Amino acid sequence: SEGLKASYLRFSTVTQSARDAIISTDAHGDITFWNRSAEATFGFSESEVLGPSITTLIAESDGAPYKAALPDTDVKDLTFGHIIEVTGVRKDGTRFPSEFSLAVLAPRLGPVGEPEPGRAAWSNNVRRRTRSA
Repeated sequence: SEGLKASYLRFSTVTQSARDAIISTDAHGDITFWNRSAEATFGFSESEVLGPSITTLIAESDGAPYKAALPDTDVKDLTFGHIIEVTGVRKDGTRFPSEFSLAVLAPRLGPVGEPEPGRAAWSNNVRRRTRSA
């Protein structure tokens, strides 16, 4: 429908022009959306990163704290979760301090017609932020 196309165009314009990396995942943590700032921050193209787990972008030592901070994907819980500091990992293996702001997305229909909530993470390079302050 035209309304859906217009809504997607607005969403795409806002997310692709954002300075922060915006990453969406399904309920299992597999990446389903990746904006241009995420590409610039982590070094992966969208085609390289769609599908794998978001934890591939986080240092292994921060995996458990990240998972513990995830908001509940209960369909009725659309609140923002936690902001967590993690060590981000770029495609070339370099590490950098990062903040992930975590939220639950409204559910979409999954492959068998059941509602599947997703998650979104906004990543901010802490070093870049503190240099500009």
